[in-house]
Amino acid sequence: MESVNKVIVETVDGKRYPTDHKGAFNPGGDSAGEPELHGEILIHDESEVAATLTTNLLLVNGVDIDEVNRIRGAVAVIETNTGVRYMLREAYTIGLVEYDPSGKAAWRIGGIAERM
Repeated sequence: MESVNKVIVETVDGKRYPTDHKGAFNPGGDSAGEPELHGEILIHDESEVAATLTTNLLLVNGVDIDEVNRIRGAVAVIETNTGVRYMLREAYTIGLVEYDPSGKAAWRIGGIAERM
């Protein structure tokens, strides 16, 4: 998990969504579970983990939460606190973004991460 300094989320039709540019990013990839011993055979469970971004959506004028909840196929550009940049392709909203009177709403995004 990496800390995030900058987040830009843009849908395929060019609409940008405002964030507070903070959050956490897991670039995903292969994930190895704990090996298990079955008789005399040691089995390693490996699986592909999707990239995920957790950030805050700013609830400013023009932000439609229902629209955000339906996002599929967006692109997110992420810069980590170490200066590494990623592009999250085919990005989609994970779970449900809910209105918060604070003006920020927790937003989880999944997709395919590519280092830029």
